[in-house]
Amino acid sequence: MEKEPEQILAKSSLCKGMTKEEIQEILSQNGCRICHYDKGETIFLQGQKANRMFVLVSGKVVIAKVSASGKKSVLTCIETVGDLFGEIYLFIGKKEFEMEAQAVVSTTVLSIDSRIFEKEADNSMAEIRLMKNLLQLFAKKAYLLNKRLRLLSAGSLREKIASFLLEHASEDGMVYLSMTKEELAEYMNVARPSLSREIGNMAEEGWIALQGKNILIRDLESLEDLL
Repeated sequence: MEKEPEQILAKSSLCKGMTKEEIQEILSQNGCRICHYDKGETIFLQGQKANRMFVLVSGKVVIAKVSASGKKSVLTCIETVGDLFGEIYLFIGKKEFEMEAQAVVSTTVLSIDSRIFEKEADNSMAEIRLMKNLLQLFAKKAYLLNKRLRLLSAGSLREKIASFLLEHASEDGMVYLSMTKEELAEYMNVARPSLSREIGNMAEEGWIALQGKNILIRDLESLEDLL
């Protein structure tokens, strides 16, 4: 049974702290629609008009940048129900998306028209909470972007891997990978064979241990010394 839009948004950081009635108030102002995408299907392309934002209902979405030569660089993966993507373009004066979004598996999203933010605010509690939540989301994304820049600026491939592992490790030292090796290589902007080879070298040297698709940090001090 398909969920109502307000049930979906209730799980999103966009509507954190809102009542069901407040969410319905926001949705009633402009059109929203549920969209389904098959594995590999494009949600939006670079250069496409940026007049909607999206909320993940189910599945997984990869956000990537494609260079003029056709090289793809993965920016992030969206896989938590309620997470937003594409929303920043509604506020920075860019008329077109500068990245693409693609369904990694069968995926459902809630698509929200940009007009929801274009009408004059009436300072209702729903709108006040909506804007406060957006500010928090933008601050979080700026923080994550800063971490990504630090990773990309690392001098060597091993330093990039160390940076990624330290940033994503749980308290027990386990790094649970949601990306495939190919996606991880694109995220680090390196060749996949080189990434696999270096991870293998680090495992042989006892820095890490490979456990299925996940990675256990065994030598935390050595990883930290690289950075």
